Amino acid sequence: MHAPDAQNEHGPVKSRPLSWHLLSYGLGLVVPALLFVSFLVIQFYGSERTRLEERLRSEAHSLAVAIDRDTISVITTLEALAVTPSLRGGDLATFYRHAQEVRQAQNYHLSVRDRNGDAILATRIPLGNRLEGTPEQVQETDRKARESGKPEVSDVFQGVVTQRENIQLVVPVTIDGRREFVLGASMEPDYFRDVLTRTPLPEGWLAAIVDRRGVFVARLRNHADFVGKPASRQFIDNARQGAGLYEGATSEGVLSLVAYDTSRTTGWRVAVSAPKAIIDEALRQSLAVVVMLGLMLGVLALILAHLTRQRIVAAVEQLRRGAHSLAEREVPTLLSTPVREVDEISRALVGAGLELRSRERQRDLAEAALKDLNAELERRVEAAVTDRNKAEAQLRQFQKMEAIGRLTGGIAHDFNNLLTVVLGNLGLLRNRLATLDDPRLMRNIDNAVDGAQRAAQLTSRLLAFSRQSALLPSVVSANTLIEGMTDLLTRTLGEGITIEAELAGDLWRIEVDPNLLENAVLNLAVNARDAMPGGGRLCLRTENLSLGEEQAAAFDPNLKAGDYVRVSVSDTGEGITPDVKARVFEPFFTTKPVGVGTGLGLAQVYGFVKQSGGHVTLDSTVGSGTTVCMYFPRDDRLEQPIRTEVRRERVVHEASGALILVVEDDAMVRQFSTTALEEAGYRVAVATDGLSALQLLREHGPKVALLFTDIVLPGPLNGRALADEAAQFNPTVKVLFTTGYTRDEVLVQRRLDRSAAVLGKPFDAEQLVERIGEMLGD
Repeated sequence: MHAPDAQNEHGPVKSRPLSWHLLSYGLGLVVPALLFVSFLVIQFYGSERTRLEERLRSEAHSLAVAIDRDTISVITTLEALAVTPSLRGGDLATFYRHAQEVRQAQNYHLSVRDRNGDAILATRIPLGNRLEGTPEQVQETDRKARESGKPEVSDVFQGVVTQRENIQLVVPVTIDGRREFVLGASMEPDYFRDVLTRTPLPEGWLAAIVDRRGVFVARLRNHADFVGKPASRQFIDNARQGAGLYEGATSEGVLSLVAYDTSRTTGWRVAVSAPKAIIDEALRQSLAVVVMLGLMLGVLALILAHLTRQRIVAAVEQLRRGAHSLAEREVPTLLSTPVREVDEISRALVGAGLELRSRERQRDLAEAALKDLNAELERRVEAAVTDRNKAEAQLRQFQKMEAIGRLTGGIAHDFNNLLTVVLGNLGLLRNRLATLDDPRLMRNIDNAVDGAQRAAQLTSRLLAFSRQSALLPSVVSANTLIEGMTDLLTRTLGEGITIEAELAGDLWRIEVDPNLLENAVLNLAVNARDAMPGGGRLCLRTENLSLGEEQAAAFDPNLKAGDYVRVSVSDTGEGITPDVKARVFEPFFTTKPVGVGTGLGLAQVYGFVKQSGGHVTLDSTVGSGTTVCMYFPRDDRLEQPIRTEVRRERVVHEASGALILVVEDDAMVRQFSTTALEEAGYRVAVATDGLSALQLLREHGPKVALLFTDIVLPGPLNGRALADEAAQFNPTVKVLFTTGYTRDEVLVQRRLDRSAAVLGKPFDAEQLVERIGEMLGD
């Protein structure tokens, strides 16, 4: 239905569009002018900022050049003195007189030092006296000058005689082709402060010189308070590059723009800074101008807006009354206003009012149905969101633990290579020094070996967390293992803790490494003891449990549905907060004081259970205790006896002089293995990868008695492929593999047969020689 044309008592009203009314306001708006002024201000500030930055860079570079110039001048003097006949001919009295003349003219002291760092001549002391106790930093500078044959400059150090900060410029003294002595100039930091004062800087600017260790050499302001003290960490971090500019606080805490450059002769950093307050002053003045203009134009805009508002408000008010009528389910009156758009809306409101009456009944019916539908939809959405959030949280935790596992496994593998080098070379060193009959030295070596072996245990724990431990699984009953641990747990936990065991009858068998299961239970019991310092109750519980697909997926996306044995350890201790609970299985995470525990106990439990095909959960309430549950897949086979390792006495094998081919990409492991075998009497050929080893096999194939190779090698041939190729050249050749990974990990990756001979890293010389001797029958 269409509304009639608008009229008033004077006839049809000529309406204008709303844009025409607003245009009168826009004509007086000065936004374009204000934006243009702001643009000019920003451009001006930017150009001033760039000019200032370039000035800072230029001043820093000029100071660095000035330092180079003064330093080269001193070095030139030293080099001239170093070739004087009196010094090269040993006439120290004449040279001492010349040196004193230079000291008086140049204002720095000279000294001649021997290889021990002792000054055989120094202008600070009478001729004929020696000055001993040269600082280590000066000795290091002397050593570099003698080795390189070039001048060297030290960093700031404390002088022996003056007990004040000094800098040494050193040149080598060559006599008969030998550099037995060095000639040094001892310069106080004030010498370099004079370089700073010779360069005029704007008021408020600051210049400083910092040596290669990040220690102040000179400073334009408060020089004496800062010399010999370290510069700010922010400056040291930013000044690692040769030259640059950054914004930060000075050592006095003043926020500044800092430019720095490097002296090519000394390697020192020269910094020039300007307080940010000075830099921002120009911007503040420009902003003040903009604000004043903005206020004036804003007042003008308000006046124009008020005039325009009076014309529009009246029309809008009539429209508001029409809309109010529509809200009251009444048909509004058709309006006639000076604003054309308002009239058009009024006609639309009239049409809507007429249409509204016919739809009210339909709306009431639809609202009733919609209420029922909304309630059901909200319930379904809430359930779906809850399930999705739970699944996403489980997936994030699983991915985080997988990533940490891969990281710790890789670190442990690399450490095994390093520990092989450490343990092996310590063993070789101990054998070579055994004849010295020095118990103290041997005790030091034994302590180092013990530390390296403890590090090997640490890598073993890391491999356990990353599910790369070497397992010796057997089919056992968890009840039997727990019952056998009762006495051990009683002694470990003490009298203040009551131990209870709730062991299920007819408990299913599981296939696990029994030693690692006992270790996991013991780890959890010790953690429980630490959570109950005042005593409490520890409960060990076993039970059979069948998990459906949904239950298994709720624990772990990779956990399969089926039958499981749950082994749980509960305590009545202090409990764990939610933020700690989220990280308890991460390696090296611990809430214990420094020096108490490694943070690998629960991580090792986690890795062992995961590697055994199971899952582990932790539930805890602050103040009520903690329960850790381990889930192991059921095994229907009969229980097997727990395997124990039989300790074998080491047998010393005499080498037959056989040729051993060592293939190892790690240079240090390769060098150690070669040395150990050669000292044992074997002949050794060495290769760094599979292709070079293959070439040696072509040349010496029938002569090679044993191939000792790392499994993972660079290039197209790994250790296993190399062993297959070796058999083509020498069918009788023996093969001994080595790897920083565990045997189980290598077998899972199908790099070896289960019957292959493997010597795991880390190993020492005795283990290597003994294993090769066994294989060769020596």
